[in-house]
This record gives sequence, structure tokens and C-alpha cells, in this order.
Amino acid sequence: MNLASAHHTYHLSQTGMPETLTPNQRTALLARRWREERNFWIATLTFLLWGLLFRFYQLMLDHVAVRDRLRHLEAAATGAARPSAPEEPKKTK
Repeated sequence: MNLASAHHTYHLSQTGMPETLTPNQRTALLARRWREERNFWIATLTFLLWGLLFRFYQLMLDHVAVRDRLRHLEAAATGAARPSAPEEPKKTK
């Protein structure tokens, strides 16, 4: 939809205004062009912001996964480095 809007907006910008327009018709034509160009920029920026938000969300998920993995590795390292208490010999009767 954005590509079609871009093409339509470009086409409108390239067409000249006929000299036979009344001031009301000229104002209506300019208002239409302005609205269509505004809508194009709104759609473009919305798509850009959606892409940025999606990438930010993916980075946050990666960050959480790496942080959890680091905690797991640190817990495993401290568990292996900590000497276990020697077992007491069992008493026999």
C-alpha cells in the first residue's frame, strides 16, 4: 500500500495545475495533494517506527537470554569452585 501511495503522490506532484481553475477548485486540488502527501509520510514513518520497535524488542529478548545464560554459567562456576564438605566416615557397630 505504501508503494502505491508513493507512486500516486509522486504522480500528483508532477502534474501541473490547469490555468482554467477557479480559486475554489485550485484550493480543493491543493488540499487534496497536501492530504495525500501527508498520508504518505504518516504511513512511511509508521512503518519505520514499527521496524525500529520490532528490532528493539528482539534486542531486548536477546539481552534477557544472554543475561539468563550468564547467571546460569556463574552459578555453575561457583558451584564447581566451592569445595564440598568432606563426608564423615560412617560408624560401624
